[in-house]
Amino acid sequence: MVFANAQRATNTGSCDTSSCSGGSGIGTSWIAFNQTTPSLSGSSTELYNSGAQFDTLWYWHLGAHNSISNLEFDFYAMVDSDQTVIQAIENGPQQYVAGYKYSMTMQCEYSKQLWRVYNQAAHGWTATNAPCPYWTPNVWHHIQMYITTDQTTHSETYHTVIVDGVPYTLEVTCGVTTAAGFGNNLGFQFQLDNKSSGGAVHEWIDNVTLTVW
Repeated sequence: MVFANAQRATNTGSCDTSSCSGGSGIGTSWIAFNQTTPSLSGSSTELYNSGAQFDTLWYWHLGAHNSISNLEFDFYAMVDSDQTVIQAIENGPQQYVAGYKYSMTMQCEYSKQLWRVYNQAAHGWTATNAPCPYWTPNVWHHIQMYITTDQTTHSETYHTVIVDGVPYTLEVTCGVTTAAGFGNNLGFQFQLDNKSSGGAVHEWIDNVTLTVW
């Protein structure tokens, strides 16, 4: 099953509290759909985050698809600020099944210039061997992720990330946690984290495709 140009879907929401996005500061954020400039497809989605230590998470829900266990997340992203503003850029698919949350999130950690994966069972981030240099402002970057889930062991495995055509093998398996109060659903998320020094950053996402089976 392929969800193409999923950045155009408006069944989305956001959160910026410490319990959801993790930030401790105060700021402003918003989302704007159907942006023609800059865009690759003619309809990008723009994310905005400003403030000091202010993090905002945007999520998209695509409906319940409980039987899938393979996920390919493919998208293009562009930011307009350099490393002086951004603490981290996060993205990845998500799935809620039978009371469990598979939060398959990867983070480009700017201060360490590498990719990390979120380990729910450990309540923290696990470093990988995949580098993530500072993104050149106003340049599109192509990110591809392959992840599998196991509903028997309640775990997720980050297999591969491809950055601008360069593949990195990860093979990191993490446990997942329960998610009381959430119904079955499939989706994806993007998040912007700002440094303590403060500032503002725009991110555009385009050609977002989630393929599952």
